[in-house]
Parts: sequence; structure tokens; C-alpha cells
Amino acid sequence: MHAQQSDPLDAVDIQALNDSLNMRVDSPGIRDSASLQSDSVRFGEPPRFTIDSITGDTIPIPEPEGSDISAKVDYNAIDSLVFSLDDGTVELYGEAHIAYENIVLEADYIRYEMDKNMVVANGLPDSTGTIAGNPLFIDENNSFNSKLLKYNFRTQKGYIEEVITEQEGGYLHAEQTKKQANGHIHIKDGKYTTCNAEHPHFYIALTKAISMPGDKIVSGPAYIVLADVPLPLGIPFGFFPNSRTKTSGLLIPQYGEEQRRGFYLRDDGYYFAMNDYLDLRVTGDIYTNGTWGLRLGSRESWSWHKPPCPVF
Repeated sequence: MHAQQSDPLDAVDIQALNDSLNMRVDSPGIRDSASLQSDSVRFGEPPRFTIDSITGDTIPIPEPEGSDISAKVDYNAIDSLVFSLDDGTVELYGEAHIAYENIVLEADYIRYEMDKNMVVANGLPDSTGTIAGNPLFIDENNSFNSKLLKYNFRTQKGYIEEVITEQEGGYLHAEQTKKQANGHIHIKDGKYTTCNAEHPHFYIALTKAISMPGDKIVSGPAYIVLADVPLPLGIPFGFFPNSRTKTSGLLIPQYGEEQRRGFYLRDDGYYFAMNDYLDLRVTGDIYTNGTWGLRLGSRESWSWHKPPCPVF
């Protein structure tokens, strides 16, 4: 006789097994965490949308520095180009060339920072250790050579070291220079001369100055240097015409040496541009043996037109 084994499920009250998906209250104020809520979107009614109370981002996102240039930048080099995606830069080696609108930059080494629209250029040592391929910068206002150049295409501002530029018959040298967006050049420790040598034989030393291409050069305290010897001839400020048109101003003297009269300064003086047809020059010479001289000169220019033949 076998004892009948009861099924354990028989002892379980089926009614006690409430579906966990049904909504019920286990205790006052506490709803089953697994219960289904009524759907927030009811069929037959248009959906309701909640507008976010924050209509704009409270943290402003700055635009990239190089986001507003208006033209493409072309660049190439003879030796090699090295790209860095992490820094957003490209380095150009060997007769590097960059062109942007009317600006051209050439040097043996150029680093172009694309995110900032910044270029840095300098020369490189050759096989003998001599620095070659120094930067040459050209734009619509002027052109100049330098040892180091930093320029921003977007702001049109730059920093230049040891620059040499030709200014309407004269040469302007400067140890440190800043180029402004309006084309003006701010100079520190500069030299203005008519000597075309890399190290001029004579010049007017400018402690600080501003060059306005096609207009004038205005300087602070300045003095004359002859064969690297400062002369006791100084001025509290200077004004040098730098215009393509006739303008009154100082005349830069010529420097030299004669066997009989010694070292000299010739044609130093002032030029008066009276009008388009008449001018006046007052110049002088001075020699180290004590000789000196003064000259006065004028030029006239008249246009004469033959009258037309009478018609009878």
C-alpha cells in the first residue's frame, strides 16, 4: 500500500498569487513597484508635448579662432610637408610657399596652424651652418625680409624680428616690429637710411617709430650714426615723408670719404614741394677737415600745349 504524495502546488493558494503586473496596494500609501501605470498618451487624443524650460545653452561655445577667413590658403614646399592632425598644423620644409588672397610668404621653413590661421616662418641652416631662406613677406602695401615672422591671416597682424624693407627710396631696418591690420608698422630700435647695404654705413637711429606705407614715417627721439659711431646730432622727434607724390621733408645725406678732405656728409638738407610745377632744395656738405658748403636749388616744370589751328 503506497502513501499518496501531495503535490506542493496544491497547498498554495492560487488566489494568493496575484499577478505582479496588476495594480494593487500592499500597504497604505505604497504602490507596487512593478505595477503598470496608465499610458500617458491616450488613443484618440492629440499628443501633448512639454516645452523645456531651458530655451538656450547657458554655457557659450566660442567659435574657432580660424573660422572666418574668406579665401582658401594655398601652400607647397620642395622638400617635405609634415601634417599633425592632433595639433591641426602642417610644417613645410625647403622653399616653402604660402599664398592667401594678396599675401605671399616664402621661407625655408613655415609652420601653418590651421585652427588659428597663424603662420610662423624662419630660415634654416645650410650645409655650412649659415642660416638661409629667411622669410620674404609680400602684400599690396609693401614687401620685406626678416629673420622671424609670425602672422595671423584673420586679424592681419604680425610680429617680425630683424626686418628690412624699402620705403620709397629709403631703407628701414628694425630689430622688433609689429604689423597692424591697417598696414602701419610699429618699430622698436630702428634705422632709416638710403644705404642699400645689409649693415648700412650711415643711418638715422630711431628709438621707436611708426611707418605708414605710402605716407610718412614718424619717430620718437632719433640721432645720426656714421660708420657705427653715434654723432652728437639728435632730434626729439622725426618726420620723414614716405609718399609716392611730392612732399616736403628732410633729405638724407650721403656718406663717404675723400683723401684730401676726409670723411663727409653730402646733400644733407630740406626739400620744399611748393606745388606740382615748382620745388626748392636747400642742401649742405660737411667734411672732417673743417670744409663745409651750402647750396640752393630749384626746378620748374611747365606743360605747354600748341594752340589748335584756327578754322575759317
